[in-house]
Amino acid sequence: MTRFIFGDGNLAEGLVPQGFDSKINRIIALGYFDGVHLGHRKIMDTMLREAKELGLCSAAQTFSSIPISKRKSNPHQELLSTIEERCAVMEGLGVSEIIVFPFSERFSEISAMDYLNLIVKDLLGAKAVVVGHDFRFGAGGIGNVEMLSAWGEKNDIRVISVDPVLYQGQVISSSWIKDVLGSGDVNTVGALLGRPVSYSGKVVKGKQLGRTFGFPTANILPPDNRLLPPMGVYVSRLCINEVSYPSVTNIGIRPTVDGINLDTTIETLVIGETLDLYDQQISVFLLDKLRDEIRFSDFDQLKKQVEEDKKAASDYHRLSGIYSQPSC
Repeated sequence: MTRFIFGDGNLAEGLVPQGFDSKINRIIALGYFDGVHLGHRKIMDTMLREAKELGLCSAAQTFSSIPISKRKSNPHQELLSTIEERCAVMEGLGVSEIIVFPFSERFSEISAMDYLNLIVKDLLGAKAVVVGHDFRFGAGGIGNVEMLSAWGEKNDIRVISVDPVLYQGQVISSSWIKDVLGSGDVNTVGALLGRPVSYSGKVVKGKQLGRTFGFPTANILPPDNRLLPPMGVYVSRLCINEVSYPSVTNIGIRPTVDGINLDTTIETLVIGETLDLYDQQISVFLLDKLRDEIRFSDFDQLKKQVEEDKKAASDYHRLSGIYSQPSC
């Protein structure tokens, strides 16, 4: 798998990243793909199947920043996944190339037809295109699947529109998943994504009070613009170096430890293992919510609650067995 990162200047001057070949015949999945949920995965699966049948290079074209239209409707737009996380999931699905454009003011002003002719056809070498049923493109979002299909027929480029994926009768979408995540129902979020929601980062040192009390934790800071579930304690699994460990995670401001603190921390306790994880990159997968975050009057109460949380999480992992183990 190869990633190609286009800068705004590259597009304006017709430059391409090192190693990118515009002459390669590609089938391209177009979209933002926030979260790479089951609907997006159906698009990717369709592209990969067609790539094999047609002998084309499979490529996904996405963006490194939030589209202008979404930022205007919500200036503080939060995401289900960072660009790194999106690319990692698509790589795992077997996509050969990921082409990343900036969603700058300049890019947002490209007309629908210029986007198709100058970028999709000429720059990216598309011989086939796969999109979701509600795909929009071009300045003002005037381009739609009907326009794309007519353009494809005129230019001998195959256009495939993929029907949505339903969950309990409702169309899976990034906006719906955000609503569900905002309610704390990470179990349903996992069903909609096709994998547990996860957060990744380098472990940072905290006050190390947990180690003093017998429950050392691995702390990471949430990535910028990542949407978090409500503050609370969650059953989780911690992944490092492709190994998964049962764990329990607190997301919040740790009011008992830090008092007034505006910085949210993702704090994870591995169950049954003592690991030195400082400065290492980990991923934490949230499986189910146990309780809201609570401020305790003293550390004895906190320690007692942590033991109860560990037991509840251990019971969850024991009863769920292999089904609670995400792929790292």
